[in-house]
Amino acid sequence: MSFLIFQHLQRVRSVFLHVGLVTLCVSYILIGAQVFLLIERPVEQRAKEMAAMRFHQMKEDFISNLSANPKDFDRLIDEYTREMFRIFEQEPYAGNTFELMEKTNFSIPQENQWTFASAVLFTSTTVIPVGYGFIAPSTSLGRAFVIIYGMIGIPLALVTMADAGKFLSKFVLDFFEESLVIPTIMFVSFLVVYPLLGGIIFNFFTGMSILDAIYFSLTSIFTIGFGDIMPDVGVLSLVAFNIIGVILVTISVEWVAAEAINHVHYMGRQVGRARLLAEKMIHIAQSLSVNKGIGAGMTQLHALAKFGMFAKNSEESLEKKKSFCGCFQSEKYKQKNSLAAFLQNYAFETPTANHQGQPTTVQFIHEQPKIAFEPDLDDEDFQYMDHGVSTDIRASALHLNLYDF
Repeated sequence: MSFLIFQHLQRVRSVFLHVGLVTLCVSYILIGAQVFLLIERPVEQRAKEMAAMRFHQMKEDFISNLSANPKDFDRLIDEYTREMFRIFEQEPYAGNTFELMEKTNFSIPQENQWTFASAVLFTSTTVIPVGYGFIAPSTSLGRAFVIIYGMIGIPLALVTMADAGKFLSKFVLDFFEESLVIPTIMFVSFLVVYPLLGGIIFNFFTGMSILDAIYFSLTSIFTIGFGDIMPDVGVLSLVAFNIIGVILVTISVEWVAAEAINHVHYMGRQVGRARLLAEKMIHIAQSLSVNKGIGAGMTQLHALAKFGMFAKNSEESLEKKKSFCGCFQSEKYKQKNSLAAFLQNYAFETPTANHQGQPTTVQFIHEQPKIAFEPDLDDEDFQYMDHGVSTDIRASALHLNLYDF
């Protein structure tokens, strides 16, 4: 009973952590939007009023000068145009104010660029980070706050999206019974389809060309965010599209990178094992003293290569084997021997000659006639499989034929 209660508490704790992290990130975005709104909106309103007054003054001066000097029309137009461009360059909200004044018969516009919706879009694209740039703080206080806000918000948002991606990855992995191939193909396919689908949706609802819509979708979910194109869609829809896209990119890159790194590590381990096996084969060949006239058949060497991956030979046992190699003297003497003579603990029989010249046998038996072949494998090789790989083999179970010549 206590174990079941503990498991239930663990699940509740896990859910609380996931939900709490998402709630914290959303709250951070909303609170940041309100702070930027309080900093930037009063400045925007004053700048719009100043720009509207200057436009009205320039308009009256132009009409007055044109009435007094009708022949200087071209010069007055050039001066008026240069002054307008100078105001646009100096005043951050002058261009937007002039555009709104044209729509309202040059009255002071009541529409603000900094609204709560635009502030939410700004803060969300700051912490993701996409950063379209169509709206940005113009005050020194607002820009300083962006630095602090981004330093805290960007890691928070990345951790939140990584946590959501990990949760989704675990669900998919459990569904496919821990197979990596199918989820990797699935996520990469989603990554290709998602910007295309977003482009079709933007094209249908906003009238953008299909090329511009796909271009905007791709630059958004990959956090490029040039900001040169902005569809006329709701802020909530755009933020949701960006968040889902960035999470999908994060998961896809993580899965593909993990799969690639896993294969690279596996290949590296196999190359290392092949090198060690080759070194062991060389040492064993040296211990057999082939140059002194002792040979082993190709069948025996092939069997040795098969079992060499599972052997754990030490340099000391290899050096001991060299002392037994000088005992072979008679010709055409066929001897069965254990494979263990080549590996670790073995029963080794060598032929000699007695005083009458008749062959006899001197047997060297080590203390442990039992071998347990345990493969030297890493955990990563069997992280998704349950393999039993330990097998006991008696020294007398396998024999190797040696031939003198």
